[in-house]
Amino acid sequence: MSQKIRFKIIRSDELSVPKEPRYVVVDEQGEIIDDAQGYGYYSWKRAYRCYIFKCGKNHKDYEYIKD
Repeated sequence: MSQKIRFKIIRSDELSVPKEPRYVVVDEQGEIIDDAQGYGYYSWKRAYRCYIFKCGKNHKDYEYIKD
């Protein structure tokens, strides 16, 4: 059984502006994995769905870390 790749989604203070939060996908160490080509995602849900889609057929090898 292979090790699952763990990730979480956080609000990015760098990419967010007032009344318009942006979210990025990070790994366990806090390194950014996906940031929508530098713009950030409009919502937590959109970030999650897009990242899982990008994982493709291997999406079962990825695990979301709940805070």
